Amino acid sequence: MKKESLKPITTGTRAGNSIRFICHGCRTENTIICRMPKDYYRETRDATCAQGKNRSTVLTPGTNYYPGE
Repeated sequence: MKKESLKPITTGTRAGNSIRFICHGCRTENTIICRMPKDYYRETRDATCAQGKNRSTVLTPGTNYYPGE
């Protein structure tokens, strides 16, 4: 059974071969560069802020995702 994460959840955006998100703690924009297509198309991933070292879960919705629906 998988345990629930206590990390804050952030919504990221896909841009080229990278994923961009904003850290909850320090409000810094971060980038995850994906070198493999399998990593790029994952729905969630754990990330660390480069400046504040805060851990969070980044959600990257698919291309058919519309907020509010």
